[in-house]
Amino acid sequence: DRLLLLEALLALPEEVRAGVELLAWPRSDRPPMSGAQAMAREVLDRPEIPPWRHRTQRRALGGKLLRQAGVDLFHALHPGALPWHPGCPRLATAHDIVDVVMPNTRPGLLGRADLAKTRAELKLRYRGPDHLIAISECTRQDLIRVFGLQPAGISVVHHGVDRELYTTSVDADVQERL
Repeated sequence: DRLLLLEALLALPEEVRAGVELLAWPRSDRPPMSGAQAMAREVLDRPEIPPWRHRTQRRALGGKLLRQAGVDLFHALHPGALPWHPGCPRLATAHDIVDVVMPNTRPGLLGRADLAKTRAELKLRYRGPDHLIAISECTRQDLIRVFGLQPAGISVVHHGVDRELYTTSVDADVQERL
């Protein structure tokens, strides 16, 4: 969830995020704002416009707004959220490509056509970012094998928490299960 991620990033100690300014992009037709402002204003909820219009506006207007804000790097939690012409490097998280690797297609010509369409859309989507974060080595290998992506353009970052950096007080019985 983007609110949880933004909140966690803002909670990092200053020395960890030294030199990094976190911005949030709450509306598709407005420039990004500081992450702290976005959290305080609770403006990251769905916009009042239809979702298709929001997505299209964000992808079409995004590059101009990012350039105006002086953004150095744009990280999309999903490749489908990348602006078309960003004016800065683009990073995206790839969760999986299960729709292509394990398709649940209809039989016959329509099923094959649907799978081909999905495959072509995903191939374009995953070739868009300057770099990808895959959530597992399996996802990384699928992206390389299925879409012919360069291995050097994909890093694996597993979901989870580095326990040496982040600790919390947890009951002893819970700690044993971890």
